[in-house]
Amino acid sequence: MSSKTSTLPFSYHPAAERMPAEERERLLANPGFGRVFTEHMVGAHWTPEGGWRDAGLVPYSKLE
Repeated sequence: MSSKTSTLPFSYHPAAERMPAEERERLLANPGFGRVFTEHMVGAHWTPEGGWRDAGLVPYSKLE
């Protein structure tokens, strides 16, 4: 099976509010799995007709 490589444009939308550096350092000293989350997440849309589109790093939100 052959592989096809494509380029997916990727945008960056920074979160309006960032965690203070001191708080980030305190949390990352012992993060544990599923207890500490970032201000951002990666998102993209997919359709059977168009494939993947609108990829980017976006502010953390609920998955829809």
